[in-house]
Amino acid sequence: MENYHIAETFKLLKKNDLNIFDKFSLEEYRTARRRIIELILHTDMEFHSGDLANLKKRVESFEIKKGLNINKLIENKNLIEVFENQQQILGFALHVSDISNPAKKNEICVKWRDLIFLEFFNQGDKEKSLNLKPSILCDRETTNINSSQIYFISFIVKPSFDLLVNIFPEISPLIDYIKINLRKYEKICSKEKLDKEKEKEMEKEKEKEIK
Repeated sequence: MENYHIAETFKLLKKNDLNIFDKFSLEEYRTARRRIIELILHTDMEFHSGDLANLKKRVESFEIKKGLNINKLIENKNLIEVFENQQQILGFALHVSDISNPAKKNEICVKWRDLIFLEFFNQGDKEKSLNLKPSILCDRETTNINSSQIYFISFIVKPSFDLLVNIFPEISPLIDYIKINLRKYEKICSKEKLDKEKEKEMEKEKEKEIK
């Protein structure tokens, strides 16, 4: 999907009225093209764990916290190293933006969640129709949306924002939305668990009455 997006992006940019690079030198264009390609590729969740670990290592090694010392990472006489460091930050920031619905107000968070799972379940239905095993989170019959969001927020979204806030302290208020949304999902799942336990107890009572 990411490769398709890249191909379509540069196909569109060939049109005169959309070509934002028409004033660029060849070298500037090559640099911009490389940046864009790598950024889009790293929106793929496949790279999440590696990108998180690599950036965390750099942030810690340069003692970057609350925006301090960031110049050590992105300003250097070694232009290749500067490019890679900048690219890593840009790529991770774009990736985090891509998974940021839990960092928004609850009504917006829920709206995006529903749209995402609509896409997931449609994919799962298609996979079933082809006699394929549904991909993870794509089976509407077995996927618990609320519990999946607890995992998603706790182990994917919040660690990502906790890291990124050291580079961009201005986004720290978004951490509060993440915590609020996480608590809401935890309450929902706790209620679901209690309801299931009550159902089981009622079934047991009915069985006793029948006997």
